[in-house]
Amino acid sequence: MKTILIVDDDDSVQETLSVYIKKFTDYKPVCVEDGEEAIDMIQNEKPDLILLDIFLPVIGGIALFQDLKKNTQTKDIPVIFITGGLVDEVFKKEGLDMGAVDYVTKPFD
Repeated sequence: MKTILIVDDDDSVQETLSVYIKKFTDYKPVCVEDGEEAIDMIQNEKPDLILLDIFLPVIGGIALFQDLKKNTQTKDIPVIFITGGLVDEVFKKEGLDMGAVDYVTKPFD
């Protein structure tokens, strides 16, 4: 089964995204709380998509994203950044220029 990795330290975000993924897609959601857990999960089970919070404990989302893009085994995994509403348009453009496929701003509908 195809998987979507949700990397977010907010349990309510993980739960909300998991419910919608299960309800509206054929993907299996897998949740982790920080970049270090994400690395472990990605090494064991390469996800088909990563929903990645920018502000994470241990290893931040940007650092994790940059590491993924440098690794030949993970560079092609699509990443959508999840971020709070305080991130400005310049920062969003930089993320897209680095190779993210999109941004989702919290809170979301």
